[in-house]
Amino acid sequence: MSQPRRLRTRGVPWLVLRPARARVGSADESGIDRAVVDAEALFDRLVERFRDDPGVTPPSQRKGGKFGASGLKADGKLFAMVSKGELVVKLPRARVEELVADRTGKPFDPGHGRVMKEWVTIAPRHARLWSGLADEARRFVGTAPQRSRRR
Repeated sequence: MSQPRRLRTRGVPWLVLRPARARVGSADESGIDRAVVDAEALFDRLVERFRDDPGVTPPSQRKGGKFGASGLKADGKLFAMVSKGELVVKLPRARVEELVADRTGKPFDPGHGRVMKEWVTIAPRHARLWSGLADEARRFVGTAPQRSRRR
């Protein structure tokens, strides 16, 4: 095993980087992360499941672009997407807290350092729950009151 590297970072005096150990879901020789591939395949199944629902719009893009462009929408409101190899669903705050408390999910941070309280990420290892959680999210978004956008 190789030695850890020390890296100078902004705001943190020294950060020790340890070489990653190979594990399930890690990148293979081609550099493709299996967890991300699995998440995309699982999400494709969800998209297919909602195909016949007239109130659900499938993803307009596969990756990148505007927030939610690669997710499922109910009546124009995002309710499920894949981010960083995990399913992200919009659920009532209490349900999110319940999933986080029992370690089924993690709070969703889209990358700006602020957690979105009605969003939770679910890892592919909980794939058996994805379908039910997507249904819950679909119902939640469909019944959630319309909020006015801030300007």
